[in-house]
Amino acid sequence: MDAQSYASGTTLLVDDKSFARDMERRVLNAAGFTSFLDAKGGREAIKILEESHQPIRLVLCDLMMPDMDGWQVCRAIRAVFPLFRAGVA
Repeated sequence: MDAQSYASGTTLLVDDKSFARDMERRVLNAAGFTSFLDAKGGREAIKILEESHQPIRLVLCDLMMPDMDGWQVCRAIRAVFPLFRAGVA
């Protein structure tokens, strides 16, 4: 999948700090990404992925969060969605 394909879908920003999500949104928006969902933590991110009616193409996840760290979020996403590629930034 090329960058344009990722940009055409929804991006899920997972970070407990709102200023970090805002900064990520600005950088990604400048790169052509236009649709975003926000999660304040891992559990919320997984719930959004399970319930979203929008195709989520990219998940950008913080490493250090209080409820679940980024690695735990990636493992949980892969457990529910085995074909989803998840990474930690």
